[in-house]
Amino acid sequence: MSPALPAFPPVRPLQPFIRAIALTLSCLIAGLAGAASDDPLLATLDRIRAAYGERPAFTALEASGRIVSHRRGEGPMSRLWQQPDRFRIELGYPGGDEVRVMDGNIATQGGRPMGKPFLLAMRLQAARALLPWNLTAPDAALSYLGSQPSAAGGELDMLVLALAPPLRLVVEIERASGHIVRATGLGIGDLQFATEYSDFRALDGRLVATREDHYAMGQHIGHSTIQSVRYTAHHSPTGTDAATTPR
Repeated sequence: MSPALPAFPPVRPLQPFIRAIALTLSCLIAGLAGAASDDPLLATLDRIRAAYGERPAFTALEASGRIVSHRRGEGPMSRLWQQPDRFRIELGYPGGDEVRVMDGNIATQGGRPMGKPFLLAMRLQAARALLPWNLTAPDAALSYLGSQPSAAGGELDMLVLALAPPLRLVVEIERASGHIVRATGLGIGDLQFATEYSDFRALDGRLVATREDHYAMGQHIGHSTIQSVRYTAHHSPTGTDAATTPR
């Protein structure tokens, strides 16, 4: 007679065990998502991306339209940013054209070399021209400043973008829409330059504030209307572009 085989415990089905693991993982993922949404900086950036879309790949960004200056009148306006650190503004005032150029650490106005305060002001202008893409860039040096009630109702979230020292850009974002409604440049002594954004429309398939109201030390000095925006993903074959050459 053969010896009796040892008794083994009954095999339990795996489904309950798998369900327990799945439940644990789902709770972990939900916890991580909740932690991300609780971070006001990340939540604000998510709202910006939802409003403006993902950051496009570009090496040049050009905008054109009209400018109205309380002091100098009305005329055409164009601005061109090029990688890595070139910025050009052309203003066609009735009394004569004005061309401002920044190329790295060199700034000119009408072809004349300008000092450091002018260079810093150009850097702030370039940073405003790159909004919102310099906020959503992977290497953006951002911090969350807080929130405050909006004059139009609702809440504004405030981010600080650290630029080349000593410059900073304080950006106010409407929480309900994700729209950037104001940017204030700091770091040129006690001077403050601000731009308010409104009349949001789609240009070149992307959301753009087509009206920019400009302020210096709290005083309204004029406004710009943006009529076209163009993104370029490459430079010319020669590596130069006549549009960036000071005239």
